[in-house]
Amino acid sequence: MEVANVRLRLEKIGSDVPINDVTPAEAMFLHILHNDRNGGLSFGDEFQHIKIVGSAKVVVTPAVPEEREPDSLTPELPAVGAPGSKGYRPAQPAIRTQGKVITPAKDAVLRDRTDEEELDRLAMKYNTARDKNNEPLINKVWPDPNNVKLPQTFKELQWDKIVQRANRVGAVQAKLNYATGAIATTALPS
Repeated sequence: MEVANVRLRLEKIGSDVPINDVTPAEAMFLHILHNDRNGGLSFGDEFQHIKIVGSAKVVVTPAVPEEREPDSLTPELPAVGAPGSKGYRPAQPAIRTQGKVITPAKDAVLRDRTDEEELDRLAMKYNTARDKNNEPLINKVWPDPNNVKLPQTFKELQWDKIVQRANRVGAVQAKLNYATGAIATTALPS
């Protein structure tokens, strides 16, 4: 699964923000969230503000730093005698000796992020995005979390069809009351 740095356009004119390490599924979800306010150009004209930087990974085993014995310090020795006289020894600076390696450093062990892990990550990150019935919007976009197939590359995304599909399944973000900060939802049944 590719990861990219993007610039997300929030409004039709100006106001774009950089977002790092975005997967294709996250870009798709952001496009659904911001499409009606940015005129369908979530990542710039022709979607040119997407720069692929790697692939999504999960840490299996964390990196271990190198462990060493403490360094030793040989103290500074002053000069003995006068220069040119018998038994003269020049001054010697202090010498630091690096300790021996006890345990060598180990790199982290990584693996590719699965679709299920990515969906869980998106559900946690965007849990406040709700529809008009106060249901998590991510559940409308991907209704079956056990049988999900997320896009792996940005080339797979069909930007013009994403919003059409979202509207068809009812994945429309609830309006926000900017005065109170509350989501405008339908009343909950009592």
